Parts: sequence; C-alpha cells; structure tokens
Amino acid sequence: MDRRCSLISGETEIVVRNSLVRELYARGWTDRDLALRTGLSRTRVNRLKNHRVRPTTKDALLIAEAFQKPVAKLFEVDVRVARPK
Repeated sequence: MDRRCSLISGETEIVVRNSLVRELYARGWTDRDLALRTGLSRTRVNRLKNHRVRPTTKDALLIAEAFQKPVAKLFEVDVRVARPK
C-alpha cells in the first residue's frame, strides 16, 4: 500500500492505506477517468488518492467495482488501540 490517512480518537488510531496511485498508473487512468467510472467527483478521487480523506464504504465499493478488484486489495485498515498502563 502506498501512503496512509489516519484518525486518532482518544487512545485509538485508525490507519487507512490505499493503492489508488498504483492502480491508476497500471491502467493509465487519470483521476477524471476513475471519477467518471465511479460517479465520484474528480476532487473526491484526488483527495482519496492523496490520503486527505478516508473513504466511505460507498467510495470503497464504487472504486473496487471500477477496478474489478476486491475492496481488501485496494484498501487496508489498521486499528491500533493503546493498552492501559
């Protein structure tokens, strides 16, 4: 997976990684191409690709369908919970 987008809430960190850059490059697609295939805005695709926002379930499903790959092959989620001291 490429980069990551994280959210820290209390003692829990949720890290989402995606391989959108790699998948777009492999197909020769632009952000606009993926946006047209998913119905998402080009801006939304760009923000997801650059890890500025976390994908919604709908985003992930639409992108997986466009790439014809399982969601788990495109997005990786790690949840880290701090243990009490």
